[in-house]
Amino acid sequence: MTSPVTAAARLARLAREALVAAGAVVVPVACAGCGREDTPLCAECRDRCVGSVRLEHIDGLPVRFALDYSDEVARVVVAFKNDGRTGLARVLAEPFGRSIDDAVGALATHGTTVDDRVLVVPIPSRRASMRRRGYRPVALLARRAGVPLDARLRFARQPLDQLRLGRRERGENLRAAMVADPLLDGRRVLIVDDVLTSGATVREAARAIDAVGGTVVGAAVLARTPSGRRSRRRERDLLGGPSESP
Repeated sequence: MTSPVTAAARLARLAREALVAAGAVVVPVACAGCGREDTPLCAECRDRCVGSVRLEHIDGLPVRFALDYSDEVARVVVAFKNDGRTGLARVLAEPFGRSIDDAVGALATHGTTVDDRVLVVPIPSRRASMRRRGYRPVALLARRAGVPLDARLRFARQPLDQLRLGRRERGENLRAAMVADPLLDGRRVLIVDDVLTSGATVREAARAIDAVGGTVVGAAVLARTPSGRRSRRRERDLLGGPSESP
């Protein structure tokens, strides 16, 4: 004879399965990268999101990134940032964390003592982006990666959407747009963001931090877009509308 507890557990399980099935009918699950059905992220696209940390310089500032923002990887990042698919943070936090670890580790390699005085400061989100999303992508990635952030940057004015702007226009759009907390005076700072495009955002953040006496030791991002006009066109095609970054 089936016990009441066992029967209740079975009914609860069946109810959960029915809800999942109903949800799949209403909102079909598809891979964020390639669109393959019945999986939020297929094995192939998951592997593409592993990446490897690489280094480039923006005006002499070392910037590390783990992924190339193109094709399936770019679609996964867009789904995470703009489509509310926050579960993808579990996958993207790993390469994001490696970029940060590599940047911090390089300080010790070059003879700098790494201690708790190195602050990890995120690029701030625009108010419009925050309203649309309801969350901050970089903060979510950092939390998943176990990296504490110090939100010491803010916008003094709200810049225009960067998506349809060229390299020079992006720089002008962000000129003097950020202010840093005076508490950064005398502190060493690592700037972090999700996607690096023209470098204008990192340059402006570094300027704001320098203005209050802070020292920017580098930057670390999840992904780097390919350079040039074709990459901006690809970015617009992927997003299919207004950019949500920063």
